[in-house]
Amino acid sequence: MCKRQVSQAFYEQFLSPSCPPIGAVQSLLELVHRYTGMPWWLSLAVTTAALRTVLTLPLMAYSMDNAAKLERLQPEIGNISKELMAEVVAAQQQYRWESNIAKYHFRKNVSYRVCTIISNKSCTLNILSLCSSQIMFVVTEYVITVHVVD
Repeated sequence: MCKRQVSQAFYEQFLSPSCPPIGAVQSLLELVHRYTGMPWWLSLAVTTAALRTVLTLPLMAYSMDNAAKLERLQPEIGNISKELMAEVVAAQQQYRWESNIAKYHFRKNVSYRVCTIISNKSCTLNILSLCSSQIMFVVTEYVITVHVVD
């Protein structure tokens, strides 16, 4: 089996138990293991399920709510897109724009109007926070598993 090598500085900064997220999760795993008497593998599974339920589930519900709001806005966004396309075609003929300039103005105006609609309807997207929390869990679990196994 080939072990991956990381530099000592990278390990100390991001992967060592002294790093706050990793140290906190490692302490939590040790706490669950010590007070429940479960084996390590079961403590890891139970703690992972609990953390994902407590931290990820609310973010996922919030993101699904925003996705539903955005889905309800699709007809309005489609209408705006059609209106802007007609305006851009008229401007292209009037000002003798090339097609790439017309596409630029269309995209810019659609983006602006869609962002305005979304902000007016209070649809904030937290997909990034959902993804970042998942990445944090995976990295932390991997590092702790490596420390527990070694």
